[in-house]
This record gives sequence, structure tokens and C-alpha cells, in this order.
Amino acid sequence: MASDQTFMGKPVVAKIATFDRLIFKGYLSSLRYPGAVLSTLATMGSLLLKDWKFFVEPLSQEIHDHLASWCRKERRPFEYLEGAHTHRGADSKESMARQIAEKDGITSGLVCVFRVLEPCSSFDVRGNRKAHRLELIRRRRRCLHYYAYMIDPQFGWMHVRIQSWIPFTIQVYVNGREWLCRQLDRRKVSYRRSDNKVISVSNMAEVRRQNRRLERMDWPKILGAWSRKVNPLIDCLAGSDGKKGYFWVTDQCEFATDLLFKDRSTVEHLIPDIKLHSHTTLSVRDCYRFLGKRESRSEAVIDLKQRPEGWRGKFRLGRNWMKVYDHRNVLRFETTINHPAAFTAVRHADAATSDTSTASGATGSKPMRTPLRKGVQDFWLLARITTDANQRMIDAFDPIRTTRPAIDQLDRLSRPRTSKGKRIPRINPTAAPTIAVFKAVAAGEGNLRGFTNGDIQRHLYPKPARGGSERRRRTCRVYRYLTTLRGHGIIARIPGTRRYRLTKQGRAAIQATIRFHDLDFPAFRSAS
Repeated sequence: MASDQTFMGKPVVAKIATFDRLIFKGYLSSLRYPGAVLSTLATMGSLLLKDWKFFVEPLSQEIHDHLASWCRKERRPFEYLEGAHTHRGADSKESMARQIAEKDGITSGLVCVFRVLEPCSSFDVRGNRKAHRLELIRRRRRCLHYYAYMIDPQFGWMHVRIQSWIPFTIQVYVNGREWLCRQLDRRKVSYRRSDNKVISVSNMAEVRRQNRRLERMDWPKILGAWSRKVNPLIDCLAGSDGKKGYFWVTDQCEFATDLLFKDRSTVEHLIPDIKLHSHTTLSVRDCYRFLGKRESRSEAVIDLKQRPEGWRGKFRLGRNWMKVYDHRNVLRFETTINHPAAFTAVRHADAATSDTSTASGATGSKPMRTPLRKGVQDFWLLARITTDANQRMIDAFDPIRTTRPAIDQLDRLSRPRTSKGKRIPRINPTAAPTIAVFKAVAAGEGNLRGFTNGDIQRHLYPKPARGGSERRRRTCRVYRYLTTLRGHGIIARIPGTRRYRLTKQGRAAIQATIRFHDLDFPAFRSAS
């Protein structure tokens, strides 16, 4: 389990990056909109809208009878719940299902089926007074939902939820860490686990190999098999095109990168600096940078919270967010994607409209950048995007150092040096102009595609220049700043462009400078 990686100067024993919670939803294409519903049901028999309720109710009853029969066959509970949360709390459905599994000693197969009355999107018949006729419309309503909790041989603990009223939408919940642990068990790889986190493992090569398998899983086949366990109507609800089964989308995915350290004390040593950096240095612009966006119309929010189980930092951009928190000897960086269309991927023109194409590997067509789709055919792209997002967050925290290394870094900036025969002047880290330039260079929007002289000017000078001479003076002044920063290795020129990027060494120096200027120096002056 040896590793030569370090984080914030501390050795990382192992790094595990894979999916955590996964929620898929399935929609019957034959029941997606009112016209398709009427066409599909008409193939099952003569349907008058005035008899809508009497036609649909037997379909819901068939699902009920099928699940009740499944429970009787397996001798498992089939219970109605007045109301319960899905995941959290002692009264949640999952907690109750786990208690049943523990009490009955269930280690594989069906655990129980719960019936719960919950809101849903469905269809109903309403009268149109202007047209003087009945119409089928989509509306919100409440209906019974069935939660089938199972222990799958490959995926372990999971559940499938089916809506009992048309359009019979299905939701599947699985956990990537649960799947990983079962694969390691089958290959006899020793590991230790705490909650849904692997806290030590003997064979990291096998872990990486299994994680790649998960990213390329044949999800339509796997999810389709589970859907047939809870919905006996799939074959008779084929659309006019003859297609059967569900169209599957990734409703929510969590991808976590876990840094494993030698012991808990190492993590406890890092948390104060991570908290301080999150509270003082990071801004909402960093939310854009972490999630790979220069700008967005969505609201960016940083939420830092001290919970009973530990500290948690959350960076939210619209419906997607990232978190950093600790658990035992693990420091976790996690990205949650609810809205894949906020991201784009390069694919070829024929792949952009095909559900079977998975990458820009198609030939003979022009590559184009298109939004990610929710369909599971883009699942592997979600893995790539979330991996990069977690790494950007890790890189943002990695340069943080304790007091002594930070002082050494500032000492190097405070001394002149020679680069390529040219003398590079020293940098005064306590001067207000230096801090202003550092904050402009480290601004979040410049960390993806770099920044230019003009970008730095917009940060340093809020008001536009009053004439050409003042504009030239500003350009020359910023140019001297950038030349000095290049000489000290703080920034580097992006080849073939007039843009600059912040180096890893530069990020460490800037973060140390801002911390000492904004926090340590004021605290020292007030104490004295």
C-alpha cells in the first residue's frame, strides 16, 4: 500500500477515487407524454377517457399483486408505512429495512417491500371547457410508491422504487463503495472498512482496475434486470415503435476521492489549516474553478458547517456541489452531480445524436462541444468530469503549509534573484500593492484558461482609464508585476498564447502571503 503522494506536506498512504451514491431513474418511452400514453393504452384495448380511472386502476393493482406475491414467495415483509424519510434518521425506510435484515439474518436477496404514499408526476383526465371535451394532462398528485430493499450479490445493499400509478417511473439506488468492497471480497483482497469508506487496502492496483470497470458498466442491461423484478407490465407497455423497457438516466451521482493517511492524528493535524483556508482564502469564484466553469448564471454558495460528526465544507454551484470532510484516517473530497447539462464534452457530430456512441472516438465527423446528457450512455463522462473536479479542489488545498514552511516560502520571495542572466527584484509580501496583485492573479476565473494583462488590470483598477496615456501606464505597470512573478516562478506563460497560469509553487506562495497578511499579521499587531 506504499505511496509517494503527499498532501499538505503529509504522506498519503493511498488514494481511492470512485463513485459513492448513485441514483438512476427509468422512464417508459411509451408513457412519456399524453399522446404516447393514449396510443400505448389503445393497443391494449378500447379506451375512452371517461373510463380512464377504471382502465388504469387494474394496472396499478397488477403491480401491487406482483410485489405481494414476490414477498410471500420469499417470506419477506410487505408493509405499509404512514411516512418515513428515504435515507437519514432512525425512522428512515433504509434504517428500518436494515433492522429487518439484521433481525432475520438476511445476507442476500429480497429484504422487504415498503408501501408509502408520496408525491409524484402522473397523468389525469380533465375537462376542457373551451373545447368541450375531455383531455389527458400531466399533473402532480400522490400515489403509492413501493420500495423493494435487496442485498444484491454484486452491488450489495440497494433498493428499487416504483411508482404505482402511470407512468410507473422507477428509481434505483446503489452505492459504488459497496460494489467495490464486494469485488475486493471476490478477489480476496484484504481491506478495512468504516461506514461507506475504505480506510485501508492491500492492493491498490486491483482497486483502480475495479473502479475502471464501474465507470464502463453496461447500465441499461443491469438496471433493466432490476426493473423486471418490480414491474410485470413492461412487455405489454411497448410503444408504437415496438420498444420495450425503460430509458435510464443518471438522476444523481456522487464521486468521492479519498486520501488515506496513516492514522487519525494526521487528519486532525490538517483540519485546522483546511478550515482556516476555507473561511479566509476561498471565494465563490473558486466554486466555478472547482467545477470547471469560468462563469455561470447559477448562484454560487460556500457553506462551512461544524457538525456533531466533524467539520464539513460545501461549495455549491446551482444544482451541483462539492464537499470536503473527514472520517477517521480519511480526508474525502466529493463531487455531487444532479445537473449534467451544466457540463460539456467534446464529441463528434454523429455521437452527439446517438445513444449508443460513447465518446469522440467516432471517425469521419467534425468534433463539437455539447452539453452532457442525463442518459446513462454519458455515465463514463461523469466519472471523468468529477475526477477532475475533485483534483482541482485537492490542488487548491494542497499548497497550504504550516507556519515554518510558509515563512521559508515568503523568505525566498523577499530576496532578489537572477533568472536567465536578468536580475529579478524582490517582492515585499506585506505591501498592499503586492497583496492586490496576488489576489488578482489567484482569482478563480483565471485558473481554468489562464489570465492576461487586461484581466489583472480589471481587478486592480475598477474604473476605466481616462485616456490613452493612462491606459499605457497601467499596461506597463502590470507587465512589470507579471515579469517579476514569472522570474520568481509564481506564474508561467501558456505556450503559444499571451496568457499566464498560476504554478503550483506560486499558489503555495500566494496562499501563504494572503494568510499572513490578512490573518497572522493583524493578529500579531492587535496582540502587541
